[in-house]
Amino acid sequence: MEFQTERLTSYQPVFRHLQLNVEDIKDPKLRATAQSVLSQLGSGSHPSVREIMTIKPLFEYDVFGLKSMHGPHIVS
Repeated sequence: MEFQTERLTSYQPVFRHLQLNVEDIKDPKLRATAQSVLSQLGSGSHPSVREIMTIKPLFEYDVFGLKSMHGPHIVS
């Protein structure tokens, strides 16, 4: 149980960062999909594989990429 609590503590700031950066996505359809995925994850349900794969490019080189992250959750 302690491990789960530690993971939640670590992941929550990253999740909040993703939620805040959704508005920076220029493509309206991609933004809507990202909002849907994050809403589902936040409510405890699971997005489809198709939805996740649709937003994958955002993590590779866009607003969700490591270069957009800052703060203590980035460790070199």
